[in-house]
Amino acid sequence: MCDNNRKLLMTLASLALGVTLAAVALVLAANAGAPEVHAAPLPMPLADSCISPTGVAIGSDSPVALGEAMHFTTIVTPSDTTNPTFAWDFGGAATVSGATTAAPVVTYTALGDYTVQVTVTGDCDAPVVDSVIVSVESRVYLPLALRDHASGRYAVIVGIADYPGTANDLNYTDDDATEFRQMLLSEGGFQSSDILMLLDSAATSSAIQNAITNWLDSREGPADLVVFFFSGHGSRGPDVSGDEDDPYDEYLVAYDTMIRDDVLDSWLDTLESSRQVVIVDSCYSGGLIAASSVQEGLQCRCLPSQGGPLVGVLPGDGFARDVDQSGRVVLTASAETEYSYESSGLQNGVFTYYLLDALDDLTADTHDSNGRISAEEAYDYLYPRVRSYLGNVQNPQMSDGVSGEVDLTQP
Repeated sequence: MCDNNRKLLMTLASLALGVTLAAVALVLAANAGAPEVHAAPLPMPLADSCISPTGVAIGSDSPVALGEAMHFTTIVTPSDTTNPTFAWDFGGAATVSGATTAAPVVTYTALGDYTVQVTVTGDCDAPVVDSVIVSVESRVYLPLALRDHASGRYAVIVGIADYPGTANDLNYTDDDATEFRQMLLSEGGFQSSDILMLLDSAATSSAIQNAITNWLDSREGPADLVVFFFSGHGSRGPDVSGDEDDPYDEYLVAYDTMIRDDVLDSWLDTLESSRQVVIVDSCYSGGLIAASSVQEGLQCRCLPSQGGPLVGVLPGDGFARDVDQSGRVVLTASAETEYSYESSGLQNGVFTYYLLDALDDLTADTHDSNGRISAEEAYDYLYPRVRSYLGNVQNPQMSDGVSGEVDLTQP
């Protein structure tokens, strides 16, 4: 019985193996001559998009004296151009620092005019070109002081770099204030006791008001020269008093709050002096510029506008007009629709840098050649230089309510 079972199992196993081999043969025969099929390769990752430059503008602090460094800047559009490179031709013999950067520093070896060209190329190989003519001049520098006929000289100077927190801090506004004070002391005939300077947290709105309406008002008189200098943030907001041609007021940003243009005007109205010089290095346009849209080394002195985006801002209705009064000369860093910048290359506000330069350069004495630099002459000196340095994106303003020149310096 057992032998019969073993024989039966062996027979069945042989039959199963035969069936399996036959099936394999049939499959191989069916596939014979069929096309070979390959798996599709995995898609390659897409390359990063490449953004080409569409424009470039050169700025410089031309003219300079022979042997003096000339600083160049570039503003490339769009600001997110992919890996821009800079190729410069400075037009003559010079010593160059940062020759392949966006902001080279050049010292020419001879007097004259030079054509400077920059070619900016991105990763996409679409170059753009700009050129300017710059000048190297012969200059005479003389120590300068204030005009004798001003019986007294008083100044309130405000500089705010360190605002509450860190988001709104600036770099050089306190430097602007201290260097302007030093200019008044060393070259302007001021006494330290006649200058009140407020820096950073000391420059609250109430402290600035007290400095003008109490400290300054108790000292000055009708024939005295009075200077108010502010370097810090500016902003704009809805017109509170209804006196604006457009619907916005301009503000100076004190350490703790904002000072409306009309309020500052009322503080200055308490003074008797008919020779007031108001100098403001901030912007009034509102709208904080993102860092990516500003050339490296430049920072906007602006806070966002109060009450949302600005609509209907009118040219000519800015801060200079709003504090303009008879007996006052007002110099501001930018127009009412523009921003005001500070520069790491200059280590000042661009406006203040050229203001200080004007007060220390006798070539600025262009109106009457009397050996003195007036506020009006300083403005004429700094205006083209600020515009040139920043590629014409910042235009200083002046409002002159004084008959004749208000001399700030003398030989």
